[in-house]
Amino acid sequence: MSSTEPSHPWLAAALDWVMEVGVGTGLNFGLYRDIDELVGIEPDPHMLVRARARTSGLPFPVELHQAGAERMPFPDARFDTAVVTFTLCTIPDPPAALAEIHRVLKPGGRMLFIEHTRSVQPPVA
Repeated sequence: MSSTEPSHPWLAAALDWVMEVGVGTGLNFGLYRDIDELVGIEPDPHMLVRARARTSGLPFPVELHQAGAERMPFPDARFDTAVVTFTLCTIPDPPAALAEIHRVLKPGGRMLFIEHTRSVQPPVA
């Protein structure tokens, strides 16, 4: 995404210190605006290589870590915002991941997420 394209409305506001859970290949990086820093985690080293390539030219620092969401290498209350997009379904222990997100968010911090649900149609599910 180029800097002339509009950002997604839910990412458009100033987010300060942001952690993205499961960055994958870094597709969301170009959507962030007015943040101080982006820290991302991703357990797959091959995805991280692709994500690192997307950090070039961003107007904010990016720190990427190979880590799972169930045990994050961050101190308590480090982040203002956690972003999770279509990731919880890939995490082996979602309740543990959500507890970790809560732990690393500052008091009053927010979690922004988009998820999909399992289809009620058995062949699709």
